[in-house]
Amino acid sequence: MKKAILSIIVLIWWVSTAIAQPCLPDGITFTTQSQIDSFPILYPNCTEIEGNVGIEGSDIAVLSSLSVLTSIGGDLHITANDSLMNLIGLDNLTSVGGTVYIEFNNSLISLVGMEGLTTIGGPLFIWWNSSLTSLSGLEGLISVGSILGISSNSSLTSLSGLDSLTYIGGHLDLFFNNALTSLSGLESLTTIGGDLKLESNAALTNISGLESLTSLGGSLWIYVNETLESLSGLEGLTQVMGNLTIVAGDALQSLLGLEGVIYIEGGLYMSGNHSLTSLSGLENVTTIGGEFAITAHNGITSLSGLGGLTSIGGDLTIRNNDALTNLNGIDSIDAASISNLYIYNNDFLSTCDVKSICDYLASPNGTVEIYGNNNGCNSPQEVEEACIVSVPEQETVFQLTIYPNPTVTDVTISGMEGIIEEISIYTKLGQRVIHEMKPENTIDVSWLPKSLYIVEVVWDGYRVREKLIVQ
Repeated sequence: MKKAILSIIVLIWWVSTAIAQPCLPDGITFTTQSQIDSFPILYPNCTEIEGNVGIEGSDIAVLSSLSVLTSIGGDLHITANDSLMNLIGLDNLTSVGGTVYIEFNNSLISLVGMEGLTTIGGPLFIWWNSSLTSLSGLEGLISVGSILGISSNSSLTSLSGLDSLTYIGGHLDLFFNNALTSLSGLESLTTIGGDLKLESNAALTNISGLESLTSLGGSLWIYVNETLESLSGLEGLTQVMGNLTIVAGDALQSLLGLEGVIYIEGGLYMSGNHSLTSLSGLENVTTIGGEFAITAHNGITSLSGLGGLTSIGGDLTIRNNDALTNLNGIDSIDAASISNLYIYNNDFLSTCDVKSICDYLASPNGTVEIYGNNNGCNSPQEVEEACIVSVPEQETVFQLTIYPNPTVTDVTISGMEGIIEEISIYTKLGQRVIHEMKPENTIDVSWLPKSLYIVEVVWDGYRVREKLIVQ
């Protein structure tokens, strides 16, 4: 009896290993239909190919003889198969350890046949399949370990088929899919480890489909999508760990969809969005880690949508914005966080004396270029003059005396009756450097840099200003 049981166990082990076993560590490439058809005969019980698999033949039309495959350890290339219309035959394939290439298959209509595929260890590239209308067939796919690149599929109208995809370890690249109108099909996607790049998708009108996306490990790149009207679909995104670049084209009317973004690790670059009239949608951005550049917009009149921005980590560049009249909206940026300042060729820009710019000009950290704007903001000197504090003065019979003036060490203030309530000293650009309540009549200014200052004295309801030179 024991021998019989042992024999049965051995038989079960032999059958299971005979049915499913690793094979072909060096991989295999199919270039003809006959090679596909003869695979189960030439390689019986070969279900788990350890190496790469290539399917690359102009007469290959049916993959049914590959239904024994359950996994591929290396790459899978499905390339230049002009007769292949679907992928039926790969139904039992559940994982690919390397890269999947599906490219240059001119008759491929759908990816039906890959429903069992749940994980791809490396990138997935779907390129130049001119008849592909959807991604049906990938409904089981949950994760892509690296890049998901979908490019130049001229008939692709939606991303339906990726409905179960939750994770992309690298970039999501969507380029030159000229029939794609939205990103519907990505509703389950929560994480992109790298960049999100949308470029030259000629029919894309919005980004609906990405509402579940909360984490973007790289840059957000939206470039020359000429029909894109809004960024609706990105509402769940709170931070961008690379650059945020929006060069969308003439159709973009609003930045609504970015309301959740608080932090941008890299720079913010916006250019050539000619239908955009405001920056509403960026109100909650507090920090930009790199350069901040707003260039070449025809409709933006102010920067009022940036009221929450307090810090940048690079250059501040505002140029060639034909309708911009003032810089209201960037008042709260810490001047010390700005590297170089470039404000030029904004034809109607006449008001530049916001606090961040005044503070920077008072103590610049780098290059200053201000020119080609309207009167009042046509040179650093014009902006400096506009920045000088303008405090209403009250008529008084008292003569305020500040001496010595010029001074090197300290000044004495006299000429008024009663107790001085308050003394403030401002730089010529309006930055307050001394403020004392109920001070003595003598103030130490020896530590101030040599320059022209404004002394403001408040006493007995009066407020008077006088110039002071520190040598």
